Amino acid sequence: WKLPEWEGEHLSLTHSNYGDFLQMAERLIVQGKLPEYFLEDGEKMRQIYDILGGNGRGLTFFASASALIKNKDEEAEFLTALKNSQHKIQENMAIEKIYAHISEDARLLLSRLPAYHVPVPLDGILKLETNEEILNELVGVSLVEVQTEKEWDVVQYQIPSLVVDWLHQKDLADSALKWRNVVADYQLYLFEEKRKTLTQAIIVHGALERAERQAEADSLALDHIVGTLNMAGLYVNIIERWLPQIAISPDFGTRAEALNQFGLQHKHLGNFKQAMLYYQKSLSIQQEIDDKANEGATLNNISQIFKAQGDYPIALDYLKKSLSIQREVGDIQGESVTLNNISNIYQARGDYEMALEYSKMDLIICRKISDKAGVGTTLGNIGNIHYMQGDYAIAFAYLKKSLAIQEEIGDKAREGRSLGNISTIYLAQGDYATALVYFKKSLAIMQEIGDKAGEGTALNNISQIFKAQGDYPTALVYLKKSLAIQEKIGAKAEEGAALNNISQIFKAQGDYSTALVYLEKSLAIRQEIGDKAGESTVINNISQIFKAQGDYATAIAHLRKTLAIQKEIGNKAGEGTTFNNIAGIYRAQGDYVTALDYLKKSLAIQEKIGDKAGEGTTLNNISQIYDTQGGYATALGYLEKSLAIQEEIGDKIGLCATLFNMGHIHWQNNEQDEAMEKWLMAYRIATEINEYKALQALANLAPQLGLEEGLAGWERLSNQYPEGQ
Repeated sequence: WKLPEWEGEHLSLTHSNYGDFLQMAERLIVQGKLPEYFLEDGEKMRQIYDILGGNGRGLTFFASASALIKNKDEEAEFLTALKNSQHKIQENMAIEKIYAHISEDARLLLSRLPAYHVPVPLDGILKLETNEEILNELVGVSLVEVQTEKEWDVVQYQIPSLVVDWLHQKDLADSALKWRNVVADYQLYLFEEKRKTLTQAIIVHGALERAERQAEADSLALDHIVGTLNMAGLYVNIIERWLPQIAISPDFGTRAEALNQFGLQHKHLGNFKQAMLYYQKSLSIQQEIDDKANEGATLNNISQIFKAQGDYPIALDYLKKSLSIQREVGDIQGESVTLNNISNIYQARGDYEMALEYSKMDLIICRKISDKAGVGTTLGNIGNIHYMQGDYAIAFAYLKKSLAIQEEIGDKAREGRSLGNISTIYLAQGDYATALVYFKKSLAIMQEIGDKAGEGTALNNISQIFKAQGDYPTALVYLKKSLAIQEKIGAKAEEGAALNNISQIFKAQGDYSTALVYLEKSLAIRQEIGDKAGESTVINNISQIFKAQGDYATAIAHLRKTLAIQKEIGNKAGEGTTFNNIAGIYRAQGDYVTALDYLKKSLAIQEKIGDKAGEGTTLNNISQIYDTQGGYATALGYLEKSLAIQEEIGDKIGLCATLFNMGHIHWQNNEQDEAMEKWLMAYRIATEINEYKALQALANLAPQLGLEEGLAGWERLSNQYPEGQ
């Protein structure tokens, strides 16, 4: 095989034909490494070929040894010895012959070189108390290899493994701790000053371990290796390869940190019980050694297990304990993290006012301690809270500020997440084209930095754009890519989410049995890992399958299970949605009084928590109850309220639905002009954003109005009556 773009010579590692062997010999003669008379003596050249088995590397060593032989008798003796020896030791005999003829200083350097396990630049070799002249002596006889490292644009040197093995066999390698320390220090210097990469960090880690500097190796692994591997989704590798050694460190602080990392990796894998065990062990050590700062951090981590399981009250309890300790010891940075996490709990529960209060406290601290990364994160969180409330313009402003900071400081991971959050706003507003641009930017960053979990999330998000546009095959392709990543890295919570979203594609296509299969798989994962919030979402979606099939009793039973979980974990936003869905079941059964009662409960929650998008949807649904009962004026009043909210927050998808429903009410009141005006407005918006459901509804309506089939009639009317006329 050959290295791509390698400009040097290629030496076969196995048997080559005689012609190629002669060409290699010619190059060595030109380079002055093989006496010219060898090529002139065909019989001798064939003898050398047979002895070396056509091995290119063997020829190089033979040439170096031959160049050092001045006596013809000695040369003949050497050839005979090679011929009579076993193939495995022929190269060793060549090395031995070379070694016998190099200077004492070269032998000294050669004995120290095995301390380096990877190629290094000249200054690294010089650390072994030698000079360039001695190094070149070894290079000249092929005992040291030279290569160009293109990434760092530097020439590097390395002793071949064959030579290393020979030195160890002959007990000539100098394995003194002094040289192992020299190597560790030099590799550490390269890492800190020139090569801040994962590869170099791993090289340093090995060098530190060989230098018997385990404590430094452990710290380096925790600070520079584990985090990068974690981002790449290599959770199992971290658990099996990196953490076991650190977890038995004699330093209790380091041991506790390793146990904490064990907990974090198991959390990523959805092994919440194991994660909790490791966190508890870490906490116990920190309390024993009175490490208050890290105790606060571990309490914070424990809270995230309960949050992931949807147990928000207990999560909040741990976070408040953490906050108390951090304020006691003056850990301002830790306090900032905890305030942010408390905000996220309130956001998950739908208590947006409290979420905003804690995020603003966090922002004050981040600005006070000049934590730009923290400021960027917190501005993003505030943006997300406004998004959840339907305040898209304000949310967008905060997320743009967050993104600008992350771009400025080069925080790629959070930049990718911010781009994803911005695209979510465009998606909610029905601006699918712009949403797709931002999602793809987010995906590109996640792939660039190797954030596998983030890549899976981005693929999942992109799928939702295609789903909204009715392009179910493409949506499914992206979801299956996302699922494959989550399964590969073992991210069970995200796997459950992907399975849930795949189910919704099949549901939208009317394939309820397949949808139910995916939902049951998702539910099993949610229940296995104890994800109560996720469990309630899946049960809710299962209820909608039974509703679509007309099995209202089973649908209601599932919705009541959902509601019970949401009340248990304090998920107010979820309660509002579930009340809306329960109302939909009663409406489908013709029980409008009960349906209206549930819708008003939903509306009250949404008004209280500031969920404007949800409020607009519920007002629309209330209007449908009055419309069905003939209360057209009341229905229109609710729709106008809904329309005002959707225009305020820029919810184009909601506008399509509301305008479509307003058109029906006007038509039922014999207000044909007003009806057509509203339907044309809905058509124009739906066409602009490619809103599949609205366009499908309009296409179905066209024949009833005497228009051409499909959307052709609406397009003709749109051209005939320009906007504003």
